[in-house]
Amino acid sequence: MPYGSDVSFLRCGVCGQWGAKSSFDFAGCINHGCYDLDLRLTTIGPEPLKVMKRLRAVYGWELAETKARLASLPIELPTIRLPEDAIKLRDALLEDGAGCDMEKVFTESPDPPERLNAPWAYCPTHPCELSEVVHHGMPDECAVRIYVYQLSNAAYRHSNLEWVGLMARTPFEVENIRALLGLMDSRDEVHWLLRANIARESGDFSLAAELLGQREPMDEKYWHSCLLSLVSRQIEHVSILQLPNAEVSSIA
Repeated sequence: MPYGSDVSFLRCGVCGQWGAKSSFDFAGCINHGCYDLDLRLTTIGPEPLKVMKRLRAVYGWELAETKARLASLPIELPTIRLPEDAIKLRDALLEDGAGCDMEKVFTESPDPPERLNAPWAYCPTHPCELSEVVHHGMPDECAVRIYVYQLSNAAYRHSNLEWVGLMARTPFEVENIRALLGLMDSRDEVHWLLRANIARESGDFSLAAELLGQREPMDEKYWHSCLLSLVSRQIEHVSILQLPNAEVSSIA
């Protein structure tokens, strides 16, 4: 993403203290193994039409093929590439009343137990975990607050979680956004566009449009055009966009 921060935090698995990633010594990697999540449909449940509709939507099966596959249960469902998508389908099928088992099938063996159980660092999963770490006047404060802002949006990427605007989140997240806005330099093109993006994600489309119309970008033309499109359609939610070079980027 254009404004990605090179600052991040980790928590020591031994003492529990948070620290900048750069302050930790790299000792090695823990290999948890590579695996597929194989799904096994055991029963179709009391609402077979709902289950059939869901399977057809996920796998693109024709009706006749779906009926043929479900003629004899249990059956192994085709492998889904992303683990989070496999879990999502399993949960949806269970919600539909079907019986569905999930098994982790390793394609690459994990490290032995003594290595897997070695102390390691944990990444924060919610910005509030860093509330005592981030403070005014700290080194690289702007970059740190951008990192917290991105972490605040992380839960809404690749999920169906209902969107909550930036200024309607926890007090720490709101304070972080306000402090970040005060640190940004409007002469910096990335900061200018990030300010417009924050306005968009806060639901203030008028301010976002006003900021985007202030000048023409020199370098971030594609990001600028994407923001214009999102603001015109009044989309607040974090957006995953296809970059011109076919790489995927998120507008946090």
